[in-house]
Amino acid sequence: MSAVGEATGYSTSGVSHQLATLEREAGARLVERHGRGVLLTPAGRRLVAHARPILEALAAAEADLVERDSPSGVVRVTAFTSAIAYVVVPVVEGLAASQSGVELLIDEGEPFEAIEKLHADLADLALVYDYTINPRSVSGTVVVPLGREPVDLAVPRRLAGRLGRGARAVRAEQLSELADVGWIASSRSREDDELISRLCGLAGFEPRIGHRVDSAGLVARMVADGLGIAPIPRLARPTGANRSISYFEIVDPPVRRTFYALTRSGAGGWPPIDLVRQRLADQCEAVGLQHP
Repeated sequence: MSAVGEATGYSTSGVSHQLATLEREAGARLVERHGRGVLLTPAGRRLVAHARPILEALAAAEADLVERDSPSGVVRVTAFTSAIAYVVVPVVEGLAASQSGVELLIDEGEPFEAIEKLHADLADLALVYDYTINPRSVSGTVVVPLGREPVDLAVPRRLAGRLGRGARAVRAEQLSELADVGWIASSRSREDDELISRLCGLAGFEPRIGHRVDSAGLVARMVADGLGIAPIPRLARPTGANRSISYFEIVDPPVRRTFYALTRSGAGGWPPIDLVRQRLADQCEAVGLQHP
């Protein structure tokens, strides 16, 4: 109940009042006490199952009533860090410069956080990613691929020779040459753990994740200092050469990171969202992402 209050802005007593009103309108008990909290009753679970289609239908109705010739409105976008820096911010600047009438509000979040916010109606559009060897499936959304980029393996220069002198690419099976080296992973992204696990599994060993940080720049610095190895998508690589790091493109199997724009099923026809999604796709192309 406290979490609901924090998410909605109601006090705990206000949440209780709203639930009581909803139960009277529904003609059924929707929650029951369980220890210091509450659980949904069978009727409550059935009502939840109806909620998403109802919200999607309302969003579709709003989209149908909007004038399509001149989109205007506020679009809330949740996206991961490198997408914000190279894709979303340029779109925000372009919309402001063109005085389009569409305002973009940015909220940073990893894919799982962005999807949760989208379903909770805390975002209108979620910019997420997955890896080609670890694809994502999201129900109840419209999924539009925006672009794809290679993923590189960052290795301290002193260890690069294990993967072949002068090599610029690496096969998954070659990672066994670095089985004794720890990995540096994201402190927030589940996708990175799964990617590392799958790559090392193909090489026949279980990875040892030694450090977790939430910045590609910090990951690169730690690799340069010899603290481990790490996968770094091409767009997220720090600018400027670092002679203490060797980058190897992962080619067998080829590992790519794909950007997706997600919207709730009923909101896809709203002109401001359509405009923003197209601008995001254009910007992905402008920064060199491949067509998915």
